[in-house]
Amino acid sequence: MLNLSIGSNQKKVTIVNVEARPVKDGNPNERIFISTKSDDGAEYKCNEVWVKDYQGNLVVKSLWLNYDDTKEKLLATSLLGQLLSLLNIDNTNDLVGKEVTVKPKDNGFMAICL
Repeated sequence: MLNLSIGSNQKKVTIVNVEARPVKDGNPNERIFISTKSDDGAEYKCNEVWVKDYQGNLVVKSLWLNYDDTKEKLLATSLLGQLLSLLNIDNTNDLVGKEVTVKPKDNGFMAICL
């Protein structure tokens, strides 16, 4: 008799790099890309996160580099700021080595779960 339960599509990964990249030449907006690696060696580059919207539905949102009014620090209410707060750190460099959960979007690419 086959005795199996349903597995999860979520995966624990470790952050190995964080970088900001311009969207296009001449455009000042920058997207955040977080490179991760799982215990089985799979590598994922995430630039989106799963969050709950105002109605409590899980939605995918892009990670952008958002500065506060001083233009020297990360905006605390940005998604990247929320990720740092969730992991109890206050600097993007401290993300490297942290474990997060990722889950596939409808297109199969992974996004970080907040």
